[in-house]
Formats: sequence, C-alpha cells, structure tokens
Amino acid sequence: MLRMFFELNVGLFEFGLLLFELRLRRLQRAAALLEFFVRHAQLFLLNLQLFALALGFFEQFDQALTIARASPKRPSLQPSSIAPATSPSA
Repeated sequence: MLRMFFELNVGLFEFGLLLFELRLRRLQRAAALLEFFVRHAQLFLLNLQLFALALGFFEQFDQALTIARASPKRPSLQPSSIAPATSPSA
C-alpha cells in the first residue's frame, strides 16, 4: 500500500515536471521570438541608415552636377578681344 502511494507521488511529480518543462519551452519560444523582432528591427534600422547615406551622396552629386552645368562657360579667347598691353609711363 505504501509502495503504491510513493509510485503515485512519483508519477504526479513527473507530471508536474513535464508541465514545468512545457512552460519553460513556451517562455523560450517567446524569448526567441522577441530576439528575432529586435534583430529584425536592428537590421531594418541599419538598412535605413545605409539608404540615407546613399541618398545624401546622390543629392550632393546631383547638386555638384547642377552647379557645374549652370556655371558659365569660359569665354573663348579670340585675337580681337585681347587688348594690347600698355607699358606704364614714368
């Protein structure tokens, strides 16, 4: 009779351990899911930073190109437009 009582207690203890293990697995899955979302957010932020850097580079390049196109061209030097040099009279 006492032996059956101990076997019943051991069986209930094992069942309790199984339930505890199930709760731990659920918590581990929740932790893994949270870690995934945090890492995903970090990668998303890194991609946004890279995109912002590339966009800034192309904006600066476009501004420099626009300035280069808008600047007046050098006038061509023609013989008639060159004035003769005069020597200072002392």
